[in-house]
Amino acid sequence: MCEIKFIVDNRSKKEYKPVIIRVNHGGKTFKKGSGVKCRIEDWDDNTGFPIDKTSDEFVSLATLERL
Repeated sequence: MCEIKFIVDNRSKKEYKPVIIRVNHGGKTFKKGSGVKCRIEDWDDNTGFPIDKTSDEFVSLATLERL
């Protein structure tokens, strides 16, 4: 089974932090940058997506999840 989750990289000191795609497959974890940046205040950790469902960031990540 393959599990995909989006996480915000808190190590960045900038206001807009990069969103990373984390994929768990076959007992292995892979991380890859998504190219999307989001403010930590606009991020919902429970859903793994930006809070505003109409934002460009949400649309970009939702499209990547379907791939």
